[in-house]
Amino acid sequence: MPQDRESVFWFNVLQVPPTNIGSDSGQNKMLVMLRSRIKLFYRPDGLGKPDNLAKKLQIKTVNDGSGKSGIVIVNSQPWFASLSNLNVKANGASYNLDADMIAPFSSQTWWLPGKRSLKSFSGTVTVTLVNDLGARISESYDVPHH
Repeated sequence: MPQDRESVFWFNVLQVPPTNIGSDSGQNKMLVMLRSRIKLFYRPDGLGKPDNLAKKLQIKTVNDGSGKSGIVIVNSQPWFASLSNLNVKANGASYNLDADMIAPFSSQTWWLPGKRSLKSFSGTVTVTLVNDLGARISESYDVPHH
């Protein structure tokens, strides 16, 4: 495993009840199966804690050449950025985009719906992250067009 960044693993558990419960043939029964999915982070020793992770993200705008615009978020830190909400307010409109995790030392692009051009971008991007304690931390960025 890399020692210079966090790693994430998914632990999937399916709890299946035994089939011999309530073997009375004339009785109604209900079997319940539970599926749990746990996100597990491994943080190597010496990596430290992510202080002010939301403040250290870099936000840029991007155009794909066909009139579609998006937001690029760069995570240049060794920790995962677990986004719970991403809102773009541009040119008088507001867009709530699907939030996702951004891996350490990587970037991710979110495209605005339809052919929304941000050539004359004027607005803010608000990012909400989940920290180590489960609290939601929000940070707003004024983003110039590049």
